[in-house]
Amino acid sequence: MHYWRDRQAAKVVVDSELLDLVEQAMNETQDHGADRRYALMECIDRLPTQSKRLLHLKYDRGLTFAAMANLLQRTRDGLKMALCRIRQSLLECVERKLQAAEQIA
Repeated sequence: MHYWRDRQAAKVVVDSELLDLVEQAMNETQDHGADRRYALMECIDRLPTQSKRLLHLKYDRGLTFAAMANLLQRTRDGLKMALCRIRQSLLECVERKLQAAEQIA
C-alpha cells in the first residue's frame, strides 16, 4: 500500500518540478523574463483548444484536479498527465524560441 502511495506522490513531484522550472524561467532578469513571457504566450496560443482549456481551468479558475475531472468527465490521473505533457511541451517550445532568438541576435 505504501509503495503505491509513494509512487503517486512521486508523479506529483515531477509535475511540481516542471512547474517550478517554468516559474523560475518567468522570474529571471527583467529583459530576459519579458522575452520568456512573450515566448510562453506565443507557445500557449499555438496549443490545441482542449489544451488551452485545461490550462484555463487549472490556472485561471484554480480548479482542483477532482473538480476538473468531474466537469470534464475524465479521470484525475488522466488530467494530471495531460497537464504534465502540456507544461513539458510549453517548456520545450519556449526554450526553442529563446534559442532561435539568441542565434539571430
